[in-house]
Amino acid sequence: MKNANVSQSELARAVGIKQQSIQYLCDLSKHARGSKYTTEIARHLQVSPEWLSNGGGHSTQEPAATYNVVLASDGESSLLIRNPVPLIAWAQVMEWCKSAVPVSGIEVEEWLSCPEQVGARAFALRVRGGSMGPRYLDGDTIFVDPDEVPAHESMVIAWRAGDFTFKQLQRDENGACYLTPLNPDWPGPKFQVLEDDDVICGVVVGNWMKA
Repeated sequence: MKNANVSQSELARAVGIKQQSIQYLCDLSKHARGSKYTTEIARHLQVSPEWLSNGGGHSTQEPAATYNVVLASDGESSLLIRNPVPLIAWAQVMEWCKSAVPVSGIEVEEWLSCPEQVGARAFALRVRGGSMGPRYLDGDTIFVDPDEVPAHESMVIAWRAGDFTFKQLQRDENGACYLTPLNPDWPGPKFQVLEDDDVICGVVVGNWMKA
């Protein structure tokens, strides 16, 4: 903070958290083991999240999409996740996609390691329902990249008719676009015309499975 010439209150405002949180991290008597905001704090201080968390690696800042330090499940030790992607709620998708940069302060369920090279705004969702089965089942976790350009037969997250939907994008020879389910037994509509007011929020680039 001294090197960056910022105060606790200035850093807290930049990250979107309370000053008491920064004060707690700086108080050696508290024995803080890490923070879910470490990446954001490191970005504003222009240092490496790994170095800020545990003194490892170089102190110079690494690309924001490469690192994220999160608390382990026991709440004690910190873990380094490579190429992290936040798992968010469906209700947060529009806010996340509208922003030109990753949203600060948004509630994240957990951070997942993504094997794909994705944009800085990529996020993860849990699949709802069975319209995309058997390839994507209810409860599966998928990676979504808002910066990926949707193409014919891309799997997409779209805002349509007042709600989000996960479907495959189809384009006919006339250029018209449709959203279709993969599940051949799905009782809902087989083709939904993509209207002018509908929004493609991101392209599904893969799904995540625990080792």
